Amino acid sequence: MRKGLAVNLKHHTKVNCMNSVFSLGNRCFLCGGLCGGREATCFGCLSDLTFNTNACPGCAKANTASRICADCLSLPWAFIDNTWALFQYHYPTNHLIQHMKFKQGIDIASALGRALCGLPLYVDTPAPDCIIPIPLHSSRLVLRGYNQSVELARPLSTQLGIPLDTASCKRVRATKPQSDLPAKKRKKNVRGAFSVSEEISSGHVLIVDDVITTGSTVNEFARTLRLAGVSRIDVLACARAT
Repeated sequence: MRKGLAVNLKHHTKVNCMNSVFSLGNRCFLCGGLCGGREATCFGCLSDLTFNTNACPGCAKANTASRICADCLSLPWAFIDNTWALFQYHYPTNHLIQHMKFKQGIDIASALGRALCGLPLYVDTPAPDCIIPIPLHSSRLVLRGYNQSVELARPLSTQLGIPLDTASCKRVRATKPQSDLPAKKRKKNVRGAFSVSEEISSGHVLIVDDVITTGSTVNEFARTLRLAGVSRIDVLACARAT
């Protein structure tokens, strides 16, 4: 059975993780109230952030035992070895991530990326050879101005000393936003959406994404990497829908 991050997160303190990274001003981003120092989230809102402390190591979906869930036992994510997520995707985490993606919240992306650095990622698993963020299609990159997954991955790459690879893979098809589709159509929507444009010499890759909902996007990207010869693939997301 694969070991996962969730077991180690039980010893991870919410305040220690977040107080050091949300330094965007002296008013709370979520409620507008005053914060101590330069934290962007007040203590009350900080307490509302739900860490994904007990989750399936296969898909990072929240459960009470931190063991492989029934869905993964019956239909595992065949191309992925381990999956971790920092938060559960509901308020106020969803508000932070939506602002990051759709309202030019690159500062939020950087702060959340630094929060990811606080996770004891490789207590039970080997460190990857490189980090590859989920690519955006060029049309969406122009519209948004930046790839939020890249901004989440930058602090992680710096802190862990693991190379950040943003050149080897591309999103070659402008898919519909997954959030606009029902679960049954998401897998088909991203089929063939990615390509490997340069040779990947890394045998172990860590994929970084913002939110995992059904897992269709990370699974398709992992499938593309497997076809390119990557032997081990782990996934780290900022949040997991429950």
